Amino acid sequence: MCGRYKLSTPGDELWETFDIHGDAPELVPHFNIAPTQPIGVIRVPHRLELLRWGIRIPNPRAGGFNVRVESLGAPFYRDSIQGRRCLILADGYYEWKTEGEGKTAKKQPLLIKRHDAKPFAFAGMWDKIVLKSGETVDAATILTTVPRGAAAEAHDRMPVNPVAGPLRELARPALEVSRPLGAGRGRARARARVAAREFGEERLARVR
Repeated sequence: MCGRYKLSTPGDELWETFDIHGDAPELVPHFNIAPTQPIGVIRVPHRLELLRWGIRIPNPRAGGFNVRVESLGAPFYRDSIQGRRCLILADGYYEWKTEGEGKTAKKQPLLIKRHDAKPFAFAGMWDKIVLKSGETVDAATILTTVPRGAAAEAHDRMPVNPVAGPLRELARPALEVSRPLGAGRGRARARARVAAREFGEERLARVR
């Protein structure tokens, strides 16, 4: 699960990293981005947009801010994953690790990021949703998969394929991971494990 993340990289560095062109919305440094808030998304190469975090999903109690890649073979997601893939910009995300047992157990917040603090992108998908006000807006969700590396120490899920580099380098691996899941659930899980690239330079840092 990824229910909180951060993006505080200066705009100039983001523009260069993701090869963003033309007019783009200003991204204010944010250290605790939460569902329903506007997030930086790339749906079209070189173009940055702000979308609402959280889409409509079959189980509304789940919130819609994360979708498991193992679920993408379901008819509900077929259109979104074929034609509405996107990248969600970040430079770190949070998980809460339980330490201790029983009544003394405590949840320790952890920040997962690259050791060089460079920005990366989550694989995501977007859709149109209708708010309670009746307004129709574009919204996005983060795809999650089986964790690997340091992320496995914190949670049983992780965002799909956090990668860094120019858009032309990151778009292909980040988006292809969501392509093949039309098979059975067992095969989907296996493919998800293969698709989830490990943060080669990730670390866990305690949030103080």
